[in-house]
Amino acid sequence: MKEMGENFMAATKKISKEGILEAAFNLVRQEGIDSLSARRLAKAIPCSTQPIYENFKDMGVIRDYTLDRMESVYKEVTDKIQDKDNAEYSRFGLDVIEFADRDRKLFRYFVVEDTAVRDEKFLENTHSVDWLIDQYGMTVDAAEAVDREMKYYIMGMALLVNTGKMPFDRTEIVKKIDDYLKYITA
Repeated sequence: MKEMGENFMAATKKISKEGILEAAFNLVRQEGIDSLSARRLAKAIPCSTQPIYENFKDMGVIRDYTLDRMESVYKEVTDKIQDKDNAEYSRFGLDVIEFADRDRKLFRYFVVEDTAVRDEKFLENTHSVDWLIDQYGMTVDAAEAVDREMKYYIMGMALLVNTGKMPFDRTEIVKKIDDYLKYITA
């Protein structure tokens, strides 16, 4: 007669490559790129580091994937911000501030921190100057000056929301942007 448990193995949880990569992206999204280590990732999954190294030769592969995914999210946001249909400040300003609120660590990584991937043209929407000229009959120089001031204002609010100093309230933010535009174009 066989001993109890002789034919039994402990249940093992299968951790997939996709699951590890998703956990890595979520970890970075919540805690920042510097949080990405095998131990922190294993804790987030939860598992030991063994499944991570069984699926990937080293953390560099996971880091590269995570950076690519971060770039993809950032590109979606910048494409939306720079869209011609998004030239109105309350529209693209809301998109910037919403990104700062929703993806706090990614916003800091791409916009605030001094990183190699930082995009200096984050707020660039070349259509906003044309929109100002059409809406307010401004000269190009005046429209460029107002555009610059509006983008500074929007970035200031984005930073306040990102750091928790100002709540993200869609209606209130649109009102503030519209009021400031009225103030500087009066």
